[in-house]
Amino acid sequence: MRADKDPFDLDALPRPPRDRGEGAMARLTRTFLFALVCLGVVWGFWKNNERIVKDLNAKSAVQDQTGTLSEEDRTFLLTFADSLRTRHGLKFRLIVAPGPVPLLEPDPHLLFVGLSTGSGKAQVLFPPLLARALAPGLAADLSGRLTLALQHGDWPQELKESLILVWEGLSDTQNPSTPNQTSPKP
Repeated sequence: MRADKDPFDLDALPRPPRDRGEGAMARLTRTFLFALVCLGVVWGFWKNNERIVKDLNAKSAVQDQTGTLSEEDRTFLLTFADSLRTRHGLKFRLIVAPGPVPLLEPDPHLLFVGLSTGSGKAQVLFPPLLARALAPGLAADLSGRLTLALQHGDWPQELKESLILVWEGLSDTQNPSTPNQTSPKP
């Protein structure tokens, strides 16, 4: 090494070639396109995660261990579960089992329907808020209707009709046709 050369002299280092003809607009365009690609990747991951969560919710919402439900019935039930979750913030779970239906832990946001095809028994449990919003005794009435339908073998149709009753009852509570009678007019 020569004495007249300074090892820390940055001017002595070779410079990379400069991009000729690029102005500020080209750099700005390249930065914008890079940000657009990054946003596209983030959006793709977001949509994929939404799809995965929806599939997992669907698998946990309808559990038919007997294989009795048709594809049309499953589609109806999954649509009901998705609508109940998005519009009212409630979860729906259906368990159809050949033996006794397992008891679930109490959940204040879960509408549960358990059907035992072997014993012909049905159980409908409303969350407390839903039970107060609907007609008194509706859960017991639906359990009785589904029990009779299990014994006659036409329970998939009765299940759909029962869920339609619940949905209509919820829709009536959101759009009451009569004014609120709890507060008297002055």
